[in-house]
Amino acid sequence: MRGWHPLRRCGILPAMAERNQAWPGGYVRTTKAGRKSYVIRKRIGGVLYERATGASSLRAAMKQLEIFEGDPAGYRPGGVKESALHLDVALATEYLRACAAKGNSDRFIRQKQTHLAWWSQKLRGVDLRRATLRDHILPALDGVAQRNVRIAVLKHLYSWLRTQDRIALAEDPCVGKLRADPPKPAQHERSKVIPREHYEAARRHMVGPYRDAVDLLAGTGWHVAEVIRFAEGGEIEPYTGSDPDGAAVLTVRHKSGAMHRTVVTQAVAEAAARLRARGRLSEYMIHRTVRSACAAAGVPPFKAGWFRHTIATMAWEAGMADRAPAFLGHRSSTTTRKFYATRAIPPRVPTLR
Repeated sequence: MRGWHPLRRCGILPAMAERNQAWPGGYVRTTKAGRKSYVIRKRIGGVLYERATGASSLRAAMKQLEIFEGDPAGYRPGGVKESALHLDVALATEYLRACAAKGNSDRFIRQKQTHLAWWSQKLRGVDLRRATLRDHILPALDGVAQRNVRIAVLKHLYSWLRTQDRIALAEDPCVGKLRADPPKPAQHERSKVIPREHYEAARRHMVGPYRDAVDLLAGTGWHVAEVIRFAEGGEIEPYTGSDPDGAAVLTVRHKSGAMHRTVVTQAVAEAAARLRARGRLSEYMIHRTVRSACAAAGVPPFKAGWFRHTIATMAWEAGMADRAPAFLGHRSSTTTRKFYATRAIPPRVPTLR
């Protein structure tokens, strides 16, 4: 009879499940509800044993395997019950160390730590394996600030727990269910284009390497992090192309990991050379320099990250929409238009009136 098994008839194996993957003790069945069931299948002393462990995670199943191997004939599921998994200091520290090992910046780690502390308060006393969207997660997110970021942190925590075999897929309340709200870029609400006269007025109040850093932002449209990476290990090559204003090619590692090359003017090339000689920059000091210079010049405040928006907009309005993405390191014009040139006014084309 199809699907019949003597052990299932005895109630030892779960019904309505599919055999799909192996583990050191045997194989794993996944029920129609998506829950994993670890089954021991081993031949010991010429006898083939096949026993359901009742465990839904590899960690718990390995404990059951240890008990089974101590007394195969007398083994019964259970015996060792997994303790509750709480978002406490120990778990958060372990998770943050794993994030740091993957190369996340100190600033990013600190931000995650802040949101994990918030979640630990909201989920105090809740077993993460038993947490549900309806009872625990959505009520905590109701009306809170930075909702999308908090969602992202919790989803990544649960994803990491799955990779560590601390929870099963069926025990993750976020996967496929918890979604962030569609982003609302701030540039849709206000302009992030820096008028040239405001930049020039503020620049007169900047000095030293941080004026060079701002000049590099103004001449490349890079992210602030890219300017910092360039100072630490970027490259400068002579420019041999046809652009009459091009003096050098700067190479920097993009946030995607790819190397990005940008043609710059002589003034920007000279600032870049001074930054490479310096070697290190402070992101905080770049932002502080821009903020202080705006105040000293008496111009409406703008931010270091706005140079990228400004250059994207200038290119779009100059009829260079096809060249802007490559210059900024975007893979498509959709990114440039959607996130940076949102308020650009395309050049007028001939009309009937």
